[in-house]
Amino acid sequence: MTDSKIQYDRSFLRLLELGPFERRPGGGWRFGTKIISDAIAERLLASGLTEISGIHLRLKRSANKQESDPAAVNELNLQA
Repeated sequence: MTDSKIQYDRSFLRLLELGPFERRPGGGWRFGTKIISDAIAERLLASGLTEISGIHLRLKRSANKQESDPAAVNELNLQA
C-alpha cells in the first residue's frame, strides 16, 4: 500500500477514535455529515483494527482497554 493511502486511512482511524461510523441507508458510511465510501470501510476492516457492530463501524477494543473498562470485565465474566 502506498504511503498516501496509509496516511489517508490514519485520518479515518482518528475519526473512529472520536466515535463510530454509521451505515447509510443508500450504502456507504457516515460520520456526522462526512460520507465514507464502502471501499474505505473495507480497507479499515481488512487492516484488522475495526469491526462492524450492528449498524456501526467502530475501532476494535484492545486487550488493555477491555481490562481497564469495568463494563467489559463484567461482560467477560458473564461469558465464562
